[in-house]
Amino acid sequence: YDVFLNTRRLWNVFYCNWDKLQRLSPKFYNALKKLHEFNKQVIDNYALINLYGELNGKNRREQQDVFGDFALHRDISPYCGWRENAFEILAKHGLTPGRYITISRAADGNYNPSHIKLWPLEYADQAVSLLKESFPSLPIIQVGAEKSYGILKNVNQNLISKTSPDEIKVLLKYALLHIDNDGGLMHLRAALHGKSVIVWGPTSYKNIGYPQNINLNAGVCGPCAYLTKLWTLHCPKGSPAPCMAAVTPQMLVKAAEAYLLSLEAPKLTQTFRSAPPFPEATRGSTGVWEDFSYGPHTQGIFAHYEQGQVIERQK
Repeated sequence: YDVFLNTRRLWNVFYCNWDKLQRLSPKFYNALKKLHEFNKQVIDNYALINLYGELNGKNRREQQDVFGDFALHRDISPYCGWRENAFEILAKHGLTPGRYITISRAADGNYNPSHIKLWPLEYADQAVSLLKESFPSLPIIQVGAEKSYGILKNVNQNLISKTSPDEIKVLLKYALLHIDNDGGLMHLRAALHGKSVIVWGPTSYKNIGYPQNINLNAGVCGPCAYLTKLWTLHCPKGSPAPCMAAVTPQMLVKAAEAYLLSLEAPKLTQTFRSAPPFPEATRGSTGVWEDFSYGPHTQGIFAHYEQGQVIERQK
């Protein structure tokens, strides 16, 4: 290859045939030259790189584009496809699109279940119980890949390690709300244009999070991510990390209730099919997600519905 780039929050030029690149693409050459010289001045520490991005109004998804030469933007959506049979996961578990909540408690699979990004297990369980009291008609489904992060005893269904990657996309896409901490499913849910309630602590919601989400941060300290080599395992202020413990179950439930009660969702009058709802968009065994939103202008699979308020808090 004539150009070899690596990204560690910033693009690093590992190798470049500068003469050839300058001859073939002067614009690309100038952009890489600026990045290459800039990287010589940067301390290779994620915390400092994140801070530099925030100081320049850039979040994690766009901070690689230091000088704006590559037109990266935080609102650029990644592509998400799926296998057709992934839709069967909903009928298999008796779930109706837009009529359930998902919750995940996981972070960075290479680390152990004491990762300080994790909201205390007992907090998550209590929040689930309170939400079920308020919205008994909305089942709460725990999703994820690793049982070691803790099973929530109060959920309606536990689907941890019981779904394929494509099935988890379907579950997240059609959930009315997702609850999580900073982790992989938060990013996947955002890529599928869904709303989440996210508990934040050692990492920065300004740098890593999504403004369309309900981002809960108690503001007691931090962010402290990447300041030490063992930051994922040991909080300098003790265990559990004060930043995560300061976000109470009541705070999360209050935020979730406010959002759910603000929705005016459609009443479904058609049966959800196992095949993708837009066959014309299907190519082979994969399809393209069709975006939709809950509200009076709902589109997508909700082709036929009676408009009405269907999310009611239990009196």
